[in-house]
Amino acid sequence: MPFLSTNNANFYTSFFEKGKIPYAYREIYFNNKVLRSNSSAIENDSINSITLFPNYLQASVEAKKQTKIFQKKGFAIDLSQVETPEDYQKKFCSRNFRDNTKRRLNRLENCFNIHYKMYHGHISREEHAILMDSMHTMLKERFAQRKDNNPILDNWSYYLENSWACINQKTATLFVIFSDDTPIALSLNYLQTPIYYFGVPAFDLDYYKFSLGNLLIFKQLEWCFENGFTFFDMGYGDLEYKRQWCNTGYAFEHHLLGSSALYGSVLKMKYKVLNYLIDHNVNKYYHRLKRVFKQQEDDVVLEDFVLEPVDKTNLTDTIAIEETEWSKLKRPIIEFLYSSKENINNLNYYKSHDNSRTFFIKGLKNVTKLTFSNQNQ
Repeated sequence: MPFLSTNNANFYTSFFEKGKIPYAYREIYFNNKVLRSNSSAIENDSINSITLFPNYLQASVEAKKQTKIFQKKGFAIDLSQVETPEDYQKKFCSRNFRDNTKRRLNRLENCFNIHYKMYHGHISREEHAILMDSMHTMLKERFAQRKDNNPILDNWSYYLENSWACINQKTATLFVIFSDDTPIALSLNYLQTPIYYFGVPAFDLDYYKFSLGNLLIFKQLEWCFENGFTFFDMGYGDLEYKRQWCNTGYAFEHHLLGSSALYGSVLKMKYKVLNYLIDHNVNKYYHRLKRVFKQQEDDVVLEDFVLEPVDKTNLTDTIAIEETEWSKLKRPIIEFLYSSKENINNLNYYKSHDNSRTFFIKGLKNVTKLTFSNQNQ
């Protein structure tokens, strides 16, 4: 048999981020409805190796030889049986999970001046650059804390340019949770109606107690119901929050079109081994070992502090929170608000005469003493 060239493609990236399908496919269907078609689809003598094809889609192809190989698990939310996010949670999520989601949403909105914005159809270059810079910072901090790499960060210039074009073409959305004018959580998503791909979520780690990732999902489900999106795709990666939300799963397949049986057998064995290792958590041990040996300069250093309730007496020397002070006090203030259920507009801040590492945070009902344990404070 003569040597055959191989055409490689990532279906997921082509379909969602670029709005195209590889030339080996004639049409792509979802629930028997054509979503994308190729007028120039051709059969050739090459092997077409196409990864990450979600099998909730169906494809018609020109190739006479087709091999489908299981690659990895995918997770999704099927909204077709319900009418609101609350209905969905009631039917498919545990009572404890939905109560926690509601509690954290109410607390976030009670503690901060929260508003939400969905960018879909128009965003200026300037505003897009500012918001994406916030997302970039959040992603860097998150993965530095985990001592892990992220393909989004590795290809940031592509996502920066691609997302602006797609948002303005209505093939993507950028959903933002603001506290006052500051983004605290963002999600870049790609659309192929009625599929909503929850693509790149990011959030401020200082708000971790509020579970902003779950709130991002809940608020975007509201938008999906209002705009006719019935399938919320959360991609691959077997993570706890996906198991809490998702009511359906699917398989990512590696498609070999026009391929030899030998090539297909080799790939089947490759994925069988990879998935065996994943099922037995070998990948987690590997990443844990990488984190242990990763250079110390990549560490994210979080200042240790203690919050203690105190009386409201003897509080003098109120201070204004400057930018340098806010960067230091931000995380303790957020934790105080979460535990006290106070509103940020009602807070006053004081500092100790005797100890530069001690501050006081006063709300309408509570006062707490904040002490930093790090000597740099």
